[in-house]
Amino acid sequence: MDVIELPLLFQQMNLRDSVETMREVQLAGVVMRKEPLEYFVLRAVEIYAALANRSSDENVRLLDVQKRFKIHEISKNDANRWQLNLADPHQTSLDFERLLDDAKTKYGLLGSSSSKPGFVRIVTRYEGLAGQMSSAPKACYCDNEDFMHSYPPPPKSHGETCYCGHGISCY
Repeated sequence: MDVIELPLLFQQMNLRDSVETMREVQLAGVVMRKEPLEYFVLRAVEIYAALANRSSDENVRLLDVQKRFKIHEISKNDANRWQLNLADPHQTSLDFERLLDDAKTKYGLLGSSSSKPGFVRIVTRYEGLAGQMSSAPKACYCDNEDFMHSYPPPPKSHGETCYCGHGISCY
């Protein structure tokens, strides 16, 4: 379990603008808010793949990204039922892991960031999930769901296969 703060973007945002946002904030992921009130994690690799698949369309939006990861919005009932420490999630990490397993997702929404306006706090089921997104976006990524890893060009390019058998997406 780990916690990461990611920018909150809306479903209508252009994908190219979302890449620019990731570059500005030096993170390789965003949270998309979709109406009616749902939240999804979108990693750089999924955004890159969507851009490559619709490269001729300048109006591709976050909502058009097909592969995205549902976020469980943690409620007060969840906090009470699972005895979660929302202020310091690491104090109750096993309880957060059980909640996310029960919700059948790898991500939970803790709420807005108190220190970064426009960001939300996300708890991840596994430490590596937060680590994947905690640095500036790179040019190419493997689309492995559990271990998105970057490639510096030119060793791999868009559409090639990673050593682990997953696809490579580049921007």
